Amino acid sequence: MNVLVQYEYRASKKETYGVLLRRLNKSLVEACLPVRYEFAFADSPVGGGVSAVDRAVKKFPQLAPLVRTAALPGILGSAQKTISGDDSNLPFATLAELADGLPRSLPFHSARVRFTGSAFGVGPPLVLAGIVAGDDWWVNGRQRSLLANFVLDVPASSAPKSSRGRALGPAPEGPLAVFLATLGKPAKTNRFPMIVNSVHAGESVPARSALTEITQKYRSKLGELVAEAAMPNSLPARADALKLATYAQHPLKPTLERYFRPLGYSCKGGVGTFSIRRRTAANHVVEIDLDVGTWSRLVIAHFRVHVPGFCCSLPMPVAAGVDGGQYPIGDAERWEKIVENLAALSVLLDRQIVPEIDAIAGPAPDWFDAPD
Repeated sequence: MNVLVQYEYRASKKETYGVLLRRLNKSLVEACLPVRYEFAFADSPVGGGVSAVDRAVKKFPQLAPLVRTAALPGILGSAQKTISGDDSNLPFATLAELADGLPRSLPFHSARVRFTGSAFGVGPPLVLAGIVAGDDWWVNGRQRSLLANFVLDVPASSAPKSSRGRALGPAPEGPLAVFLATLGKPAKTNRFPMIVNSVHAGESVPARSALTEITQKYRSKLGELVAEAAMPNSLPARADALKLATYAQHPLKPTLERYFRPLGYSCKGGVGTFSIRRRTAANHVVEIDLDVGTWSRLVIAHFRVHVPGFCCSLPMPVAAGVDGGQYPIGDAERWEKIVENLAALSVLLDRQIVPEIDAIAGPAPDWFDAPD
């Protein structure tokens, strides 16, 4: 089984971007990994103000052939300047010196450098294997990021166990493990079993088609499911609720836990989100995903079943006769009604959809988990 593993690290801004790149490059060399890199340093897409690209070319004239200007889709009048290339275009010493200019003398809107090599494997489309260091402008200050993507080929049962007996998931070995160890413990880890479209993939392709059909089937009869769930509370239509909306602050998590914990779910809060999850007997993950906004106090809910290589997702209306869009949370009494309705609908969806998906997808490795 090929597994895409993502390690997300906390990247401190106490060191400059150039120092970070030098540290990564040094660790790669010491781990005996081939050092290849790609880079892109860009101005703001909306123009105006200082052009860091122009400043960089004035300081490093050899960058002039690497400058590109292109309009961004969906942004009218955009003309973003970018300096981009790879290790064949620019020596690493110059790349690091360029990065030293962020953000004061060279205030790039965004900067990306990706180190890669065969040890990281080949990721799926749109996911580039390697380690990516980023530094970006944002309204509340510069944002630093450090993300490693690599692919492992592992037997489903080969994962080591924790002291509590829970599978830890596949881990890198050899030079890649040596390099990643220099970065410390990841702040977040995601693992995605990869679907291989070939005759050697066994039942993966037919199973994916069947899972897609299940998703479409339940989406098409969502209205019937809402009626069958017999949600206990009626709520005003969204337009009426918006007119009567109150934005009084009250805690949301206690109500979620009161209704969903007895159903076997755990509740984890994020920034304007809640993820309510349980594992099935087949090691799949059932999730009620809630976006509650940060200041808008509007809720939108989805019922999801995560299996290796696929996610079945259905919108969850907050009440019969209300479609699945954003709905005003309102006061504590309305929130109680919304959560009680969602719990009733989740019980029905869990009972009908999950057994079908478990049967088609088959058991997942015990280290499998849904992405955060």
